[in-house]
Amino acid sequence: MRHRPGSKNWHLVIRVAGSQERVLSTRTSKRREAEKFRDQIRAKLIYSLKNGPEESGGERTNDRKRGSNHIAISELIDRYISERRKTVKDSTFSFYKYRRIYLVEKLGTMKASSVNQEVLGKYIDERFEDGAGESTIRHEINLLKGCFRMGVSRWSLTCNPFPGINYRVAIKRRERDVSQDEWLSLSSSLDVCPRRILVFGLHTGLRAENLVGLRKEWVNLEKRMVSIPAAFHKNKKRHVVYLNDTALLALKEAWADTEKLRGVSPDAQTSVFMNTKERRYTVSGFYRAFKKAAAKAGITDIHPHDMRHSFCSMLAASEVSAFDVKTAAGHRDLRSSERYVHPDAERCRKVVSLLDEEIGEKMANATISNQK
Repeated sequence: MRHRPGSKNWHLVIRVAGSQERVLSTRTSKRREAEKFRDQIRAKLIYSLKNGPEESGGERTNDRKRGSNHIAISELIDRYISERRKTVKDSTFSFYKYRRIYLVEKLGTMKASSVNQEVLGKYIDERFEDGAGESTIRHEINLLKGCFRMGVSRWSLTCNPFPGINYRVAIKRRERDVSQDEWLSLSSSLDVCPRRILVFGLHTGLRAENLVGLRKEWVNLEKRMVSIPAAFHKNKKRHVVYLNDTALLALKEAWADTEKLRGVSPDAQTSVFMNTKERRYTVSGFYRAFKKAAAKAGITDIHPHDMRHSFCSMLAASEVSAFDVKTAAGHRDLRSSERYVHPDAERCRKVVSLLDEEIGEKMANATISNQK
């Protein structure tokens, strides 16, 4: 076994006499699981060499007999999930089963060889009509992409349409600029703790997992800053957030309530935000409270991640440089920050009005002189 450059997963090097060397990914970075996978592959190869491919009953032989390209999408997805079950966590396995539902419902009876750009485009449009979000559709497409990739590498599938499909083009990017009045209305519909999380998120731009799961060890009240360790940040780099007065007040209020529960709840020793059941707040719990408050306030098409978009947009509207927006949001590059910043109509009007001061009078005088 060995590591490939740029990959954390272990790879098997298979050498059989009379055939070319083949490198097979174990799809895991854990050595013990990779060794278990290696032993399974070794046992299958030895059995196949001793008894011949016809007697081994291997999946590849059966697939060639009936034609793997004619396998149904539902069967392909089920085989992929059953294979991945050996190496993934229970939460990831449940995630696959959930994403499988809509793929099987709409594409289940279709053959693998029939999947193309037109089919995926139609599927994406139907999912948008059903009310699915962009990230949900992308996860479903990625699951299907993984099925084809494993089918090519393990089950003699020869058709893999994804190298020739730019499915991201077909996915429409969601454009939604939440106004300050909507945030105020939503805040008034929330309970005390989720309201503090909302206020803190709007003034820090933290991602949901870092925002709701904020730890006391990351906070420095004296320096008015929060330092997210690289291991807990999406970009795997340390991210420092500086707190303004509003964010600091919300943090201190939550901290004070948590200190009252220090001797009652073990979560109070590490977490900043606690729920009414005296346990740390979870991302799913905050999402439920957020959706419930949005429905109560009559606000549609709003998500918790919009707090991060509004944070970047408000900074840009305050004439902050693009580099400072990137640093404050913790983005990897400026292109990410550009997607988060939404244009402000009033600011655009002010920018256009600057032309009156610069060249407006000159152009007007030139027009009058030409008329004379």
